[in-house]
Amino acid sequence: MAPDLYGGHIASTVGQAEVLCSKLDRNEAFGKINATLDYFLREGQLRGGKLGVVGFSMGGYFALDLTLMRREVKAVVIFYATSPTRQWNRSGASYLGHFAEKDPYESAADVVDLEKSLISAGKNAKFYTYPGTGHWFFENDRQDAYNSTASDLAWKRSLEFLRTTLSEN
Repeated sequence: MAPDLYGGHIASTVGQAEVLCSKLDRNEAFGKINATLDYFLREGQLRGGKLGVVGFSMGGYFALDLTLMRREVKAVVIFYATSPTRQWNRSGASYLGHFAEKDPYESAADVVDLEKSLISAGKNAKFYTYPGTGHWFFENDRQDAYNSTASDLAWKRSLEFLRTTLSEN
């Protein structure tokens, strides 16, 4: 499930996406995300009370923060998103991250810092950086950045991580 954070508005350019993002009310967005999760928990075929979350770019920031709010989130896959150091020990999640080698939005130092911060808090965290890639390498509608080899590997790793993490006791 994916909550509609923009009320049906869709960006077709990076500039349009930046405008939409700048107008997004964070509290309202988390309200929609939490309502979506509550619906899924109530109506879905959830086994074992565990949720997996996948977030891309800005959605990755939300996914990271969500792990501090919702203990039922046990597995998080992020694509090109980091977050400042938080109290990760409050999270019950394991983390898998996919990052571009050349990303104007996420520095290599921020990626290393986040992974170290999660591991220092006792979290299972594994991050991959894909050589020769840029932001949006996973997104096949972004022909200027899409990398099918990296994308396929990242998806394979993501599915295995979600299967393994969400099936653990």
